[in-house]
Amino acid sequence: MPSVPGYQMVSGPALTSQSPRIRATVGAGTAAQKTWNLRRPVTVIGSNPQAAIVLAHPAAAKAHCVIVNTTDAVILKDLSGENSTLCNGRPVDLVVLNDGDVIQIADLRIQLAIQSPKAGSEQTGVAMSFCDPLRTPEPIVIRDIAGERFWTVDTVVAAVGRQPDTAIHLDHPDVSLAHAVFFYFGQTPVVCDLGSRTGTWINGKREPIAFLKAGDRVRIGPFESEVVSPGQATFSKGEPTADRGDDLCRREQALRERERELLAREAALAARADAMRIHEETLRIREAQLGATGPPTGNWGNTGASWAGRPVPS
Repeated sequence: MPSVPGYQMVSGPALTSQSPRIRATVGAGTAAQKTWNLRRPVTVIGSNPQAAIVLAHPAAAKAHCVIVNTTDAVILKDLSGENSTLCNGRPVDLVVLNDGDVIQIADLRIQLAIQSPKAGSEQTGVAMSFCDPLRTPEPIVIRDIAGERFWTVDTVVAAVGRQPDTAIHLDHPDVSLAHAVFFYFGQTPVVCDLGSRTGTWINGKREPIAFLKAGDRVRIGPFESEVVSPGQATFSKGEPTADRGDDLCRREQALRERERELLAREAALAARADAMRIHEETLRIREAQLGATGPPTGNWGNTGASWAGRPVPS
C-alpha cells in the first residue's frame, strides 16, 4: 500500500508466514521487466506516484485497482469505475486471484504468482476458509453521523470515494475518486486509505490502515461516520445495540412527524379543492341566471351592433 510521509502504521494488520505469498511481474520477458513481492495486505495499482505498483500510462487511473491479501484469499478490486481492469482477458469488478492470473490495464500486463502456505505445502493456490471468498463473514454496518444514512458492506473488499459506483459514495471535492477500501483481514474488518490527498481518519487520527471495531469514528473528507456492527462487535448479527435502537427510535419519530405534516398538507389541499368546487358551482348558477333573464339592455356605444336583429340604441 502507499506510504504516507509522517505517519506510521500502529493499529493495522500485518501478513504472517501463513498468509498467501504474492509476486507481481510487469513486462515479463522484456528488458523492462520489474517484479514486486507484495508483503502488505493492500497493494494499490495505478498512476499515483504513491501507489505500490506505479503504471505510467494515460489509461491508468491514480488508483486503478487494488490487490487485497485477506490471509484467506487474494482479491482483485477494480477502482476505475469503467470496467477497465481485466483479469485473464475479462473485465472484472471483484474477483478471487489464483496463481498464474494476469491483470491487464490497457496494454500493460501484470503476471501473478501466488503461493498458499495454509494449503500445507509450497504448491501454489489459495486456501478458502469460508464458502464465498467474495462475501464478508459478517456485514459491516456504517452510520453517517450527520444524517440518517446507513451503509452495509457485505463484500470482502468495498471501495469508498467520489466514484458514483463505489459501495460508499461520498460526493465532495475533498474525497478522492477512490479514497479508501473496507475489507476483512481474516475475521476482522479493516479500513485502508488508498493514498488520498486528505487522508482517512480513525478516531481523530490519520491512519493509512487500521483495524475497526464497533464505535470507531471514520472521517473521510468532511464526512464522519460510525462503525455500528463489524464482525468483531460484541452483539449478535441482527441484534441492534442500544445506540442503534435509539437511532431507530429517533428516525421512526421523525418519520411519524413527517407523516403528520403530509396529512395536514393533504387536508389543507382537500379543503382548498372543496372551496374551488363551491366557487365553480356558484359561477355556474350565476351563468344560468344570466341566461334566463336575457341579454342586458342599455347604451353599449355607437358600434352599430345589434341584438336579436334590432339595432342597439345609440
